[in-house]
Amino acid sequence: MEHDVTGARLARPDIAALIAAEDDAWNRGDAQGFADKALPDVVFTNVIGMFSVGRAPFIAQHEHIFATIYRGSVLHQTIQHITLLSPDIAIVDTLCTVTGASHAPPGIELIDGAIRR
Repeated sequence: MEHDVTGARLARPDIAALIAAEDDAWNRGDAQGFADKALPDVVFTNVIGMFSVGRAPFIAQHEHIFATIYRGSVLHQTIQHITLLSPDIAIVDTLCTVTGASHAPPGIELIDGAIRR
């Protein structure tokens, strides 16, 4: 997900705080909060390959999944690697684990009861 950090000097604690805020919003089922730092033209591909561009479809998709398949689920993202391209641009690779989903999305196999991507 792309985030608005224009003008910021990124540091690992700042990035970790942003990831933790995403986890918290997901775990509360808060699509608006989950998209809080997403750029207006966010590009998103979900675990089954659905693709969208823009905040509105990103929020709408998360509102839908938080009300259905992922209602009450828990997201935990673990930072695997950070590439700092400039003081205000970073590529952050995370391992995402979702537990508590009502069932696996089409084509996704649960590993130890979790969706891991």
